[in-house]
Amino acid sequence: MSGSGGQIRQRPTGLWEGRYVGADRRRHSVYGKTKREAQERMRAALMAADNGIRPMRGRETVAGWLEEWLATSVTPRRRPRTADSYRETVAR
Repeated sequence: MSGSGGQIRQRPTGLWEGRYVGADRRRHSVYGKTKREAQERMRAALMAADNGIRPMRGRETVAGWLEEWLATSVTPRRRPRTADSYRETVAR
């Protein structure tokens, strides 16, 4: 998997936090009400990172994320007509 396996800890508030270093070499956190929930969310985040999906930044819009996705994931990996079709769908 990309990044480290991470660690789970219980915060003073009682919430569980899973911390890991993603493929972008930045630290990320996921939270859960239970240790199991935090572990599942961290596992899902690490799997997403392995598939090239990075976590959204705090104030990023869906439109901004989709534009970056088109440029970094779709255009280099899909045929031009397929990429054009995706772009048209995103524009709508």
